[in-house]
Amino acid sequence: MDRKETAAFGHSADAYRSVPSEGTRADTSWNWPAPEPKAPGWPGGVLARYLTVGEAVVDVIDKGEGHSSVWRYEMECGGCTEKISDRSEYGIRRRAQSHAERCRALPKPEGV
Repeated sequence: MDRKETAAFGHSADAYRSVPSEGTRADTSWNWPAPEPKAPGWPGGVLARYLTVGEAVVDVIDKGEGHSSVWRYEMECGGCTEKISDRSEYGIRRRAQSHAERCRALPKPEGV
């Protein structure tokens, strides 16, 4: 906004510039909680992940252009272990989301 536009609203341009008071985010001496740790990276080839009702994860995987089959995209559930392949990314994403909405299987325990 330039000065003419701010004058039209009855404000001066200087009204938008303020000095932060103590205890605000601009004050570097304030102790804010540390950010949450980020989730670990997705495995290679995973395009999308969907959370199931049972809190397992459904992965949409791109097997790559050099794959020998026409079924380039794959959906794999980490709960019930269902696997489905498709030719299109759009199609496999729709199927993965639909599966995640219905699947109640719990995630496999670590090391199994």
